Amino acid sequence: MNPADWYNLPLFQSPWFIPLLIWSLIWKGLALYRAGNLRDKWWFIVILVVNTFGILDIVYYFVFSQRNRGKPPADISSKE
Repeated sequence: MNPADWYNLPLFQSPWFIPLLIWSLIWKGLALYRAGNLRDKWWFIVILVVNTFGILDIVYYFVFSQRNRGKPPADISSKE
């Protein structure tokens, strides 16, 4: 398929495409920011690579990152 033909796919013609893209980027940004601050290296990689339209990002943001709150981030230099 020629990349110029991608705009003819039904997904790109859907009125939900742009709002879904914005929704996903906002949650991905928030989750990546928090994973970076908490130095959750594996969560950062998974969130960066896997696209679930914000579902995994929201779960990490509200569930998994909360368990690390109040505890100082691990020292990066001691892990290598």
